[in-house]
Amino acid sequence: LIPEFSIGATIGIAQWLILRPLVSNAGWWIVASMAGWFIGGLNLLIITPPTLETVTGAIFGAWIGLAQWIVLRKWVPLSGWWLAISALSWAIGFSGLVGSPFVGAIIGSVTGIGLELLLRYSKGNF
Repeated sequence: LIPEFSIGATIGIAQWLILRPLVSNAGWWIVASMAGWFIGGLNLLIITPPTLETVTGAIFGAWIGLAQWIVLRKWVPLSGWWLAISALSWAIGFSGLVGSPFVGAIIGSVTGIGLELLLRYSKGNF
């Protein structure tokens, strides 16, 4: 689970760089990202059957989204959508619809667009 923890930290830091000028106390995003990746990775090891790629992706994305939502809800009134956006992006990424080299690009694109829309339509509320 150490790789998941460090990947979560790396992605959380990258996202934090975008969020910090927009949101106060955005540093908690890094902690939430690490926690979501850790819990999601633990869930994948213990509970989720590896043969159900799309379901696995959705569950993993939901754990990450839930952890990040705890932080996001303070600033974004429509933040509940973040759980669906995160789960959907990971489900698409894990589905096999795109080749392995594009999984990260798909997940990053869907979550990036979703987060941008949430922040845009919540402008001035945080």
